[in-house]
Amino acid sequence: MSLSKTQIALEYVYQCVGDRNCNIFSVQGSGISKFSEGFMAIAQHVQIPLQNPMTEEARLRVVRRWLEVPHSGT
Repeated sequence: MSLSKTQIALEYVYQCVGDRNCNIFSVQGSGISKFSEGFMAIAQHVQIPLQNPMTEEARLRVVRRWLEVPHSGT
């Protein structure tokens, strides 16, 4: 029996639910606009400062860098 990506993600969420140092975000990958909206929602939720004016690509890069840092949520 193989698990779908969604099932794997849900199992991970279930295992991390009690961990106070664990943030879980979901971003749709069905198109660039949905992907960008998801990243901007993350930025807003974790209060990543985004400067204006800033291109959409630059905003995505800032959020990606934040997500890549091991202790970004602490």
